[in-house]
Amino acid sequence: MKNLEYKGFELKSIDVTEGSKEMFVSGYAGVFGNADELQAMFLLQNNDGSYILSTSYFAGASKIMVRDVLNQGSSVKTISERGSRIAFCLNHEIDEPVAKINELLEDGTGIFFKARISDSEEDLKTKISEEIYKEMSMGFVPIKVSLKKMEDGTYLRDLLEIKIYEISIVTIGRNELAGITETKSLIIANSLIESLIIGEKNETKKFQLMQLKSLIGAEPSESLDKNEPINPINELNIMFN
Repeated sequence: MKNLEYKGFELKSIDVTEGSKEMFVSGYAGVFGNADELQAMFLLQNNDGSYILSTSYFAGASKIMVRDVLNQGSSVKTISERGSRIAFCLNHEIDEPVAKINELLEDGTGIFFKARISDSEEDLKTKISEEIYKEMSMGFVPIKVSLKKMEDGTYLRDLLEIKIYEISIVTIGRNELAGITETKSLIIANSLIESLIIGEKNETKKFQLMQLKSLIGAEPSESLDKNEPINPINELNIMFN
């Protein structure tokens, strides 16, 4: 499977049938015509006018800021061809679905869904009712897009066709979660390097470790603009092998 992209949205409606305690949730997995918040992406433009655009850094790419616009008709094909195979998950765990999608369609507003939470998910039902879980996210792959550079230097990406793989109830939006993970990994790397500095007797290696620690503390954009992403583990392997 290709790397999925994610779009966050709010859970709009929760319906519980008193007799059977069935729970249905519904909302819009995407709204047409709205430019969403800026997100960082990576662009490589070729001489023939073609380009490669990714949410992950790759060699030779430049960092750009992009707003997405979901176009009406973009999900018609994926719903028609594989609507019954689109999973409804918790925190993007696609191998462990927690609900069955009963309705998935495009209307005049966006991509509407309605799903029945599994009776085996009593804990999840409680947390949804208590609004512990209230954010949603859609996992998709862009199939056809149009990219336009704006006057302020940002880009607008029209999503003309997408392939939807799953819709998830999430603890926190995907972009924010990625930032928290990145921060945690940097803290661990800094702690590791600090312990190596204290125990290192070779002055040359100690100086190199101090340089690496200072580089990790720099803003990520500085390294990305130079196409030199910092990987602490790779740097340590080079230094000690």
